[in-house]
Amino acid sequence: MGRYANVALGLVLALAGCNGGKKEPAKPKPAAQEAEPAQRIGTGGISVTSRDDKRVDVWKANAKTAQVKLAPDGSVTAQMQGVTGDVYEKGLPAAKFSAKKGYAEQKTQALRLQDSVQLNDVSGHNRIKGNRLEWLPTIKMIQLSGSVNFMGSRYNTSTMETIWSSPDLKDIGTPHSFKNDPKMKLLIAPLLTSMALAQGTFSDDAQNMRLTFTTWRATRVSDSVTHFVVTGSPAIGSWKSQGLVFRARSIDGDLYQTAGGKSVLSKANLAGQVRAEMTRTEGGVRRNSVLTSEKADFSGDEKTGTMNLSGAVVATSALANGLQWMQMTGTAGTFKLKIGATQPLDSAEIAGPVTLRLISKRKNKAGALETTDMTATGRKLTFNSGAQEIELSGGVIVTGKGPDLMGRMEGERFRVILDPQGFVKEVYAEGNPGQATGRQP
Repeated sequence: MGRYANVALGLVLALAGCNGGKKEPAKPKPAAQEAEPAQRIGTGGISVTSRDDKRVDVWKANAKTAQVKLAPDGSVTAQMQGVTGDVYEKGLPAAKFSAKKGYAEQKTQALRLQDSVQLNDVSGHNRIKGNRLEWLPTIKMIQLSGSVNFMGSRYNTSTMETIWSSPDLKDIGTPHSFKNDPKMKLLIAPLLTSMALAQGTFSDDAQNMRLTFTTWRATRVSDSVTHFVVTGSPAIGSWKSQGLVFRARSIDGDLYQTAGGKSVLSKANLAGQVRAEMTRTEGGVRRNSVLTSEKADFSGDEKTGTMNLSGAVVATSALANGLQWMQMTGTAGTFKLKIGATQPLDSAEIAGPVTLRLISKRKNKAGALETTDMTATGRKLTFNSGAQEIELSGGVIVTGKGPDLMGRMEGERFRVILDPQGFVKEVYAEGNPGQATGRQP
């Protein structure tokens, strides 16, 4: 037995020695394990909900049919047909959307809809229609594009290419109107690079108010007040019941909606080539009143208004038949407006240097047409339509021609008294010492 054992042991050693001390060939490394492929599923009804980093709902999309891709981490991507859903704000439903087709990516918050897209606020009173909708996660806004219209309980827009909206539809506008918003300023530039400016309009259902613009933003402040900002070359705003037409590079103001649905301008700031126009017709004769400056602010209602102007102020009031023309200029001025009055410029105070130019034509007792043409300069000018009086003060010089009008007058104070129709009636100049008086027939 011992001999067989030794033989067996020698055999084992011999087999071991056959390697000549060489290492065994290295075993091949196992192939890297492939990532688990996403599962693709065709399904009937499906709901996809996207949440932010704090697990707060951002949007939820429902589809009648969908092709779904389920990633290993459980996130869902879906191509959808027959889409409805909700957009959330602070975790609560803020608006509802619908479209024929859509794409949803749960993890990245990507949501894109197309064909017959509609977005409604939760009240159902305000809606936006377009060809495409996209959720913009970086600025938490909704973009609608392609023949877009906003239709609300108060206002409507013309058809535009693109509108941005907050999830609750309380803050809406053209994309470029948000570029100076402190909440978006650093994020918005890349989104605007491919977007062109285009003219649009914003009006109320009563057809009392109309804004024309290249950029526009409207923010609902309360049930009756809407804040707006428009820009253009120029931007134009008109309010029929107030008899106002404003033109400027930018208009920033508040609209108050009356019980009858009219939108009345309650305040506004205007900048850049400002022009305010007021037109009244009485007895078949139209009076045009125009204020121009570089900056202006307005406050008022359907009865009265106040405008403060600065920077090369010019105020002109004229009858369309050419019988009256008055112009006042200065460097700053405050104007009181009387809505609906024959002369809408109720009163004015203008700082100088100031100028006054008056041209009036009327028939004398013999039936001949007489013309008064007068120019006056000074440091301050006041105008009072109710008192039918214009007054200049501070180194006043008056020149002109007309019946019984002196060729030149100088003094510290100069007054023109108008008759009820606005024609020159009396002219006074006061000096130191003494007083000079000129009278018109």
